[in-house]
Amino acid sequence: MRTRPGSGRSGRLARRSQLVLPLLRPALERRIIEPRLRELLESTGVRRLRLTSGRVVTGKPGSRALIEYGLAGPAGDGQVRVIAKQFARRAQARRVYRAANSLSRQTSRSAFAVPRPIGWLPELALVAYIPVPGHSLGEAILSGGGEEHVRRAARALAALHSSRLPLDRCLDLRRELLNLEVCATLIALAHPQQADASLQLADELKAAGGTLSVEFDVPIHKDFHYQHVIAGRKLTLLDLDEMRFGDPSFDLAHFCEYLELLAEREHCAPEAVEPLTRSFLAEYARRTGWKADERFGFFAACACLKIAKQLATERGVWPRPHGAAQRAQLAFALERGLSLARSLC
Repeated sequence: MRTRPGSGRSGRLARRSQLVLPLLRPALERRIIEPRLRELLESTGVRRLRLTSGRVVTGKPGSRALIEYGLAGPAGDGQVRVIAKQFARRAQARRVYRAANSLSRQTSRSAFAVPRPIGWLPELALVAYIPVPGHSLGEAILSGGGEEHVRRAARALAALHSSRLPLDRCLDLRRELLNLEVCATLIALAHPQQADASLQLADELKAAGGTLSVEFDVPIHKDFHYQHVIAGRKLTLLDLDEMRFGDPSFDLAHFCEYLELLAEREHCAPEAVEPLTRSFLAEYARRTGWKADERFGFFAACACLKIAKQLATERGVWPRPHGAAQRAQLAFALERGLSLARSLC
């Protein structure tokens, strides 16, 4: 959700958005945020900057906001951009900062990188980063060399799964199943014509999940897809908000289903994405010894329902479709999810 820059009498950098975060307003007040950002930047050797802009880029109502700040020297020179993630709860901001800080120290010789946090502001539940230049992995795949790009993604994910992180959460399968019921209900409310399909998919996943044996032995990203990866000399992984210990098949299935969505959006033939998923999974298996089993199919079907919910509520990966395109992609995600769920029986 975007806001327009503007100062106003109160010195606010941007008009209030509809995200309804308790600390969003002070994070957009110049007199509050400017000295704190300057303090963080000075710790990196960047000095004497003034705040020139601030805007909410996007976010999730009641949960988090992505804010972009611009700073410059006294003469308008030495411009610097800072990207900040603000959360509804300070504990979540602290958790994300710790994970990002730990990963940034571990990745100098790794197959991936993460945006380096310059600090976090507890009083604003905000984590600040210097933005990473480059294009998303989705853009890189569409520009050519898709199989090599997904192999790189597999190597990055294998390295992430082998990292040591101070995480204090584990994948909660019971909560995931409850969330799927919520997803199905939201789809049914927004698109009544898909109510039967969405509720049926949630029911089948709930039945399958009751007997599933899930692992909790690696740090998973939990939202790993082509738009959360920046392609450069190294792949940079974005959005570490949901990281926790869990099953590697979760991230693998999630990534593959978003590749299916990308292919559907680009009107590719169904067989066009199969070499990409095969290369991705083969490279990950070569590096880790992983083998596909019913957990992969289960998490893939879960990802389909999540994608369908995002489409129905006009969220998720950009560009977010409307009208006929939205309905077609929603139907595609639900049909694919039902097909995967039935194969679990």
